[in-house]
Amino acid sequence: MVHVRAYNLRWNFYAGLSQGEIEKQLRADTTWWRPTWPLGCRAGTGDSPNIDFGVFGANNWERNRVRAANPQEDGCWRPRPGSPEAEAMAVMDMDGPATKDDIKERYKTLVKKNHPDTHRGDRKAEERLKIINRAYSTLMACDEI
Repeated sequence: MVHVRAYNLRWNFYAGLSQGEIEKQLRADTTWWRPTWPLGCRAGTGDSPNIDFGVFGANNWERNRVRAANPQEDGCWRPRPGSPEAEAMAVMDMDGPATKDDIKERYKTLVKKNHPDTHRGDRKAEERLKIINRAYSTLMACDEI
């Protein structure tokens, strides 16, 4: 039994490995050799799982701050000034709080109004519709709404 203790004292799992290889081994052991994804990535991009942190989510702090300042908003979302979402709201000619249903309704109205088929193939109408489509995609991809 003494020889086993002596062997165990001299044994080093990491013997012969470089510092980088040791670090790689330790990192893989931390996650049980399973792949991981970075947290905070947008849901639906395919590069991360969709994790909802509820009231502890990063976006929720800003949303609660806005709601505390404007309690009459009744749970509706308002974009930060200068953000892509605010620009998209301007394209959709919407101001104030909005829900996804409000955005969908406004989008349908604008598509009917600006569709190239209703303007006999006018290129300007086609460009306006492209801008409206981009704005709609931006707003619908926003997780905060």
